[in-house]
Amino acid sequence: MVPKKGLSGDPGGYKGILIHRLLCKRTGKTVSMHPRFSHTAKRYTLAFVMECLQYIIELGSSIRATAGHFGIYRSTVRRWMRGFSRHDINAKWACFFHGDLPRKTTAGFAPALLRHFRAMGKGNLEDGTSLAMLRLHDGFSCRLY
Repeated sequence: MVPKKGLSGDPGGYKGILIHRLLCKRTGKTVSMHPRFSHTAKRYTLAFVMECLQYIIELGSSIRATAGHFGIYRSTVRRWMRGFSRHDINAKWACFFHGDLPRKTTAGFAPALLRHFRAMGKGNLEDGTSLAMLRLHDGFSCRLY
């Protein structure tokens, strides 16, 4: 079973959270007010996405092999990998590295991000990634992947 719709960094299972829904009196439409840690508009849990990315980045697996191993579409894995390692790269560089690493190429960027997230989480990748997502969103209004 593929873990879907979990909280950011939730290592397993699902936790119930209160999501406020507001009704617009003029249009009759509702708007959801999610807490900032809830990983909104994502279908899979952050832990699952990071496990897939780790499989590619650290173990050298292909996108096809990773998708087959985890039972998801290749296009989904490709979108995650592209978003993680290529989208908003300048904001990620400024947010996480503050110019500490030489920025000549993006080739080593994804492994450097994983190492940094582990350090942020004191060895725990999911905790560090959750903190990083919040920092990137709050400071730069960018998404992690």
